[in-house]
Amino acid sequence: EMRAGVVCVWEAQPGGGQSERAEEEAAAAARAVDDCAFETPPTYAKYARDLARLMRICADPAVNSFSWRRLNRLESRFHLHVMEHEQAETTEQRKVPHRDFYNIRKVDTHIHLAAAMNQKHLL
Repeated sequence: EMRAGVVCVWEAQPGGGQSERAEEEAAAAARAVDDCAFETPPTYAKYARDLARLMRICADPAVNSFSWRRLNRLESRFHLHVMEHEQAETTEQRKVPHRDFYNIRKVDTHIHLAAAMNQKHLL
């Protein structure tokens, strides 16, 4: 759900076996959610439960197989996109007036001491 330009994923739920003070803090946090830019994070128990569920899902061979095929498909589609639009993107970048920033090349400063001059070379 979108609230004030922020996607709210978790709802603050008072109760759930917490102490009375923790319930009051959760209720205060729920009231302050509308004032805050971010949603309140879940409790540790809920986090641990969600993490365990995620780990079970990741361990499923069918999910791994599907994910692998999906990632390969997306990667090939990306490479196809790059091949098809490379010239147009290069042309568009060259039209930028401050393109010197994009033309900076990486300088290799990694120097091996074995390639450096020794005392005999310096004489």
